[in-house]
Amino acid sequence: MEDVKESVIKALSVNLGKMLIECQAELEFSQDVVKDMLDFWNENNNLTSRDLGCALVCVFEKNEFLSPDFGHVQDKKAFEFFEKAGADEIMAGQLVDLFILCKRQTSSIENFCTSALYLAKCFRYGIFTMHWNPERFYWKHSQLHKSEHISRTGAFTKLFKSCPN
Repeated sequence: MEDVKESVIKALSVNLGKMLIECQAELEFSQDVVKDMLDFWNENNNLTSRDLGCALVCVFEKNEFLSPDFGHVQDKKAFEFFEKAGADEIMAGQLVDLFILCKRQTSSIENFCTSALYLAKCFRYGIFTMHWNPERFYWKHSQLHKSEHISRTGAFTKLFKSCPN
């Protein structure tokens, strides 16, 4: 049986992935960003793509997680986002606290893309530390290769649409 907290993190990942798809249309980032997002919960993925950081800036802006100057966390917006993913009040508060902590840890990084990437790495580390992370391959990478006629992005979109919210 799946842990409730793991289920919430899966839902968060799916929602962020959907936003990433919207951002891809705007930013036209490389397929490596899609691969990194699909591989986000793989502890062996070092998350080094600056492009992923830039994509995450777009995601953070769309969800209004951070102030327009990228200076601080909009905790009410983040809290609502976490609750919509199924977090109860306590878990949503813990996730907001983790996000704020990670933002503070990255506050000295001036480049928004690099800052967003390191914020995501910090957040991921916190989720791993609390053992709330979903299984490594829950998006089933192999589905990306089943259809030759759809692009990786198309497969990515299809995977996110098929995941439960």
